[in-house]
Amino acid sequence: MKKYVILGIVFVILLGMLGVFFFFPKPETHENEWIELSLDDERVKELYERANPSDSVISLSDVYRKGTFSNEFILGTAFVDYLKEKETEYIPEEEIALRVHKIFGNVTFAHDSGYIVSQYLCAFKYDKGSKSYTYLTGCDGSLSSYFSRVLVSAKKNETEYILTEKLIYVKSNWEDVIDTEEKKATVKVYADINESKLIDEISYEWEKEDEPSITVQDYLDEASSYEYHFVFDGENYVYQKLEKVN
Repeated sequence: MKKYVILGIVFVILLGMLGVFFFFPKPETHENEWIELSLDDERVKELYERANPSDSVISLSDVYRKGTFSNEFILGTAFVDYLKEKETEYIPEEEIALRVHKIFGNVTFAHDSGYIVSQYLCAFKYDKGSKSYTYLTGCDGSLSSYFSRVLVSAKKNETEYILTEKLIYVKSNWEDVIDTEEKKATVKVYADINESKLIDEISYEWEKEDEPSITVQDYLDEASSYEYHFVFDGENYVYQKLEKVN
């Protein structure tokens, strides 16, 4: 008799446990919860700097226009990352491949020659025979157009960092008028490189005045916003995409 009572109690307990499992909601997990980060966070600064090997419109325009990474941009970014740590006359292709993997993950790319406007180099040349690179320094970006950008927020969850940037595109016509009788030049401020929205237009007498100093902080409400996405691939937080969000 006692044996049957114990079995009955066990049966009731099991039924209760099944009821809790099926009818009560499971506790929420927080693995995708976003955490706001300081812009002084070391990882935030590292990722933002790594994704921006250049400040030049010449080297960054394709990324902002299309949101995709050209083969030249991938290689140039890897070069800048490498030259921040080492300066050598010849760089083996496997060293560049390692940097590509570190920054972009398992992205498809091909070893080739190309350009990137940077304080570290302006062009790189690939030698297929020796499977190595050489590079040139000493170039400048465009003087008549430039970006003004600022990082405004950063957040992360278990697998991703998202950094948000504000940007304006500034374009001057001074190169077109400097050899003419025209006394005034014009600076146009756009919300993005596609010139989809004109924010401001400023004229000045180029013979008497310096070109107006323009920064994104003066136009934050009208500037475009971009999100940098870095996703953990098991080894590194890799630069996955740049996305225009407004």
